[in-house]
Amino acid sequence: SSIEYFEKLEVEFAKRIKEFDQGKNMTFLTAAINIQRRSHLEYNEGNYKFEKDYIAFMVKLLNLLRNYPKEIILQKQYFHLVEPHLDSLTSVRFIEVEDLRQFEFYNDIERIRRSNWWSEIAGWLSDVPQGYSDLYNPIVMQKLPWLTDLSKRNPFGTTHFGWIDCGGICTPTIERFGVDRFIKKIVHLSDDKFLITRSAYAESHEIHGCLRTIIHKLTNGIQPCFVTKGWMLAGSIHVLETLQIVYRAMLKKSLLMGCLGTEETIFSMLQYTNPEFFYVYDNAPVNDLWDQRGFCWFVDDPADWTKQPLTIQEKWIKKKIEQEIELKSKNQLENAKNLNSKNNTNSNSNSNPNSNSDYSSTILTPNI
Repeated sequence: SSIEYFEKLEVEFAKRIKEFDQGKNMTFLTAAINIQRRSHLEYNEGNYKFEKDYIAFMVKLLNLLRNYPKEIILQKQYFHLVEPHLDSLTSVRFIEVEDLRQFEFYNDIERIRRSNWWSEIAGWLSDVPQGYSDLYNPIVMQKLPWLTDLSKRNPFGTTHFGWIDCGGICTPTIERFGVDRFIKKIVHLSDDKFLITRSAYAESHEIHGCLRTIIHKLTNGIQPCFVTKGWMLAGSIHVLETLQIVYRAMLKKSLLMGCLGTEETIFSMLQYTNPEFFYVYDNAPVNDLWDQRGFCWFVDDPADWTKQPLTIQEKWIKKKIEQEIELKSKNQLENAKNLNSKNNTNSNSNSNPNSNSDYSSTILTPNI
């Protein structure tokens, strides 16, 4: 009966809400690819080993997220090291060094990285992987494309997707902060927007290798006082698909103008030019550009967290989007009615008088 149907619907809805609150409705993505680093964190040049660094932390991350859907990206040669730690909530994608060199913007990146002027922008550029390896940017710049691709394949049927760096300075603090607490926080704040964190970055003449003189043009005259952090990203499938288009356009234009930063540079510009996509979590008070609280406040913050109220601009943009969606749905409904009417007319004119079929139906999948 219809009563039983709606009772089952309520039970299913309550189940989905509970799963979402617990983070079950988010698939996480991380990657570990050997780009021949010279050193990293506590591993100095001479004693650095990829297996002890990134692969070891990937194993730790797999165990931390053992109760949650996730996908890992790595090279086939390291699969045997993580295989014993895989479970039914883990999918694996293999990406090799050769694949990174097939990245759409690989040649544009190399044109700038190998120039005789780029490394002179900041003295430290030649000493970090972004400067000495041709593989660093093809990894970090594909975080969003890889996350979007995962959302389209959606192996676990979730609505939201989150990137977590495999290692670095922030990811290791998740365990201390509390895995369940971290996941509930990231799910809550990425509900309807793209979640990203940012820190004060007002003193330099560049952002990760991209000159502010170029950034000023790409942001239509706005000079960023903050830099977004790429260690953790999250959003729904609909947000990811749209943001990916804007992200690609900004990346392409910035490289054409000689701006070679990292994914954090691109996101830093986008959160100024396209604020409607982002829920920005500040690692420091926005009125103190020299606050030294660090880059990992998302997993250090001892205070309760709540979503900030929408700004007037965000409210206006949200209303416009809702109006566009309503209009699109209305147009689709009108098209469906017209198509049904046309099919009915054709059916009546060509039908067998003895036939019991006097109507046709059309099922449309909304494309919002």
